[in-house]
Amino acid sequence: MKTYLLEHNGHICEPRSHKNKRGFYQEEIESILKDDNYKNYNVICIEEEVAKYNLSDSACNCLGLDEEVFQYKLWSEAYLDNNINGFSLPITVNTNEEYRKILEKKLLEYVECLNRPAFAYDKKTLEFIKNECKLILKIIDNLISGNDQCVGKMIEDMLSPFKEDSFFVSELDKSYSFRGIAPFDDLQRSEYDDYAKMMDRELTFYRVRTKNRDDKENITDIEHMLHLPYDLRDKADSMRFSVAGLPGLYLGTTTYVCSQECKWNENDELYASVFVPNSTGKMLKILNLTVSQALINGIYNRNLDKSNIIKCRLQNDMLKIFPLVIAISFSVKNDEKVKYQYLLSQALMQEANRNGIDGIAYLSMKGEDEFQYPQGVNLAIPAVDISEKNNYSEKCAGFNVSRPVMYSRQAGKRSVSYINQIYKKFDSNGSESYTAKVKMDGVLKFYGETAWGNFDDFLAGKIIDSD
Repeated sequence: MKTYLLEHNGHICEPRSHKNKRGFYQEEIESILKDDNYKNYNVICIEEEVAKYNLSDSACNCLGLDEEVFQYKLWSEAYLDNNINGFSLPITVNTNEEYRKILEKKLLEYVECLNRPAFAYDKKTLEFIKNECKLILKIIDNLISGNDQCVGKMIEDMLSPFKEDSFFVSELDKSYSFRGIAPFDDLQRSEYDDYAKMMDRELTFYRVRTKNRDDKENITDIEHMLHLPYDLRDKADSMRFSVAGLPGLYLGTTTYVCSQECKWNENDELYASVFVPNSTGKMLKILNLTVSQALINGIYNRNLDKSNIIKCRLQNDMLKIFPLVIAISFSVKNDEKVKYQYLLSQALMQEANRNGIDGIAYLSMKGEDEFQYPQGVNLAIPAVDISEKNNYSEKCAGFNVSRPVMYSRQAGKRSVSYINQIYKKFDSNGSESYTAKVKMDGVLKFYGETAWGNFDDFLAGKIIDSD
């Protein structure tokens, strides 16, 4: 005898009858479906789903469960497992051609990963994701071939579902990329009481420059730490979120991630400044692309959060935008003249700017995996408004900037960087905090205890203590 369930928005209806506590029988389902309130519900046949998705495990029935109970157990475990695996970022490849090939393979794997009970009943989300994956590949192929006239409209269509969602597009000061879930009341955990502190503390960003020790150039002024001025724009290289000839202000949440991005080695001098957003800078519109496999898995647990529609919906939205994140999270080893892995992110930034978005937050490509939040977050702000009259973007005026200081393992003073203030070694329960750690040279370390963490604090004091 077959067993049926009713599913709607990630929630399973409890059986009305005690005939079968694991579901409904045929006659019960037929009676329920006569009620118009259930017309949009998914009808799931447990036995058919187990066969369809090959949910078999020879070791699973070691307790000798009845077949009906065993079938339900197999299905329910698969339904509750709403984690995705195998999509750790960034992805490193050797060549441009390999980037295109591996990206297509990875997007196909992603679609296949979602074809299972945990996600398959939300047909609209699955269809959206399938279409988005196809669209991303189409955009990239057009960019590679130089046929980019229609790319802007395609990217606009891709961004449109997320533009009004404050989790993905928000003011800098309320962005998940930098403040975590503190700005979002509906996502907060009742047992954690530091959200007010996370919102009250001033954000700190950093920017670095390197200099050969034999170079007589002096890096002493704030202007030296901004983007290339208009009259030197021709020296601006093609970067992840900016095209050649267009300078951009690239910032990081720590000096460590900045040093990794510029490939600093200790044979060169490294100078750094802290950037603290002022009232104007806090209002910059930022697109949050710091979505990772770990974040998707952690935001909503179907077993624990059950019918929390807000978290369920957010996970679905993350699943929708994740193919875009995958596509821009490649590192190509070969120094190609045209960097295919930059084409989409550059076009994305251009279209985002046209739609009122000032910058994009993303995880560094220099890390070993996606566990780089919050120490490995970057912020790209293109200087689209520079001209003969304005050597520097007006967006630079949105930050209070310290004079550059050469790195020499300085100890912090009274002020503490935002990262070190919020992500401490021990949490409120006295347990070691995983988010306070960062992997350096393959070793996990508490960031606040490293020389880079001390340097961040030292620089933070150059502005915050003087306010």
